[in-house]
Amino acid sequence: MTSEDRHARLILLMRENRLKSGADLTRATGIPDSTARAYVNGTRPLTRDACEIIAKELGGSARWLFSGEPEGDELSQARPRERQVGRPTHSIRILGKVAAGNWLNTAVAAQNASKGPLSPLPADPRYPVAAQFDLMVEGSSINRFAQDGQYLRCVDLMGGGVEVEEGDLVIVVQYKDAELCETTAKRVRKKNGDYELWPDSDDPLWQKPITVKRGGEHTDGEVKITALILYAYTPARRPA
Repeated sequence: MTSEDRHARLILLMRENRLKSGADLTRATGIPDSTARAYVNGTRPLTRDACEIIAKELGGSARWLFSGEPEGDELSQARPRERQVGRPTHSIRILGKVAAGNWLNTAVAAQNASKGPLSPLPADPRYPVAAQFDLMVEGSSINRFAQDGQYLRCVDLMGGGVEVEEGDLVIVVQYKDAELCETTAKRVRKKNGDYELWPDSDDPLWQKPITVKRGGEHTDGEVKITALILYAYTPARRPA
């Protein structure tokens, strides 16, 4: 079997799990973003270890994914599924923190997010599972909605097919000099066609909005609204 065959089986498995991109594969499996993108683009062959990770998280057969060989007594080359009762075919991961004022190196932030632990809560059935992820709240910049140490269930705007509306609570990523990024949660207000992104907080430290012009322009650096916040929760036990 060639690496091209392996790549074709990966794409088939991703389609069955409604994954469309390397970013989706990262969220579902925890494989680093650049590596996942290379696998999906076919520029890097899948390793045996990668097949084990992908098959475990997406509910497939690592043997089939790596070599095309069926499992057990299967006579067909059709992919055998390894379904288990009660086991989700996707795993929601905790991909970092919401922390106003905490500027991270963008590469470090991406690497940390790809290794996040599993969320203790199942997916929200209203949205595609692969588009969902969690973030941990750090600090008081969103304390009207969620306290320090709580978690936010989020859905990626593009992956979830979500449009931002007035009053939504959203995840906002702000970039500085293309090397630093800050991830925060903001309440959306529309004013004269532009967005005002307000901290949902009663802390005097966090009372200044970010204004994003039509087309996404912002004077202090690039700002992106990346996800919609669905709810906050406090796990009774530590995430896996």
